[in-house]
Amino acid sequence: MIAEYKRKSLVLMISGFALHSVSLFVAIALPNFITAYTQVHNGAQPEWLTSQMGTIGPLLECVGLAGGVLFMFGLGFFAKGKGYSGLFGLLGLLTCIGLLIVLLLPDKTPPDIPKVSA
Repeated sequence: MIAEYKRKSLVLMISGFALHSVSLFVAIALPNFITAYTQVHNGAQPEWLTSQMGTIGPLLECVGLAGGVLFMFGLGFFAKGKGYSGLFGLLGLLTCIGLLIVLLLPDKTPPDIPKVSA
């Protein structure tokens, strides 16, 4: 594996996966929080939060999309580091399955290029 691509791929994949996971967690947890708050406070909804619901949803979608794109770029760099086309980054659409496929690809880098040991 080529060292330059390994560093780039790790940074992009980790940050992309983190962004995507956080947006997913907030998107799932936020409605549950509002429901719990409403039950505890006798039907009163948190106005500071419900007034912002129109902007939170699209923001979470953008953050999740950005995380997915970063993950795919990272996967593409990882594939390039192994000697394959960067288009293998599109396997990032399959998330963990795509990552597993790229991880299991054999290293095809030419012997004259400096490599990083696994």
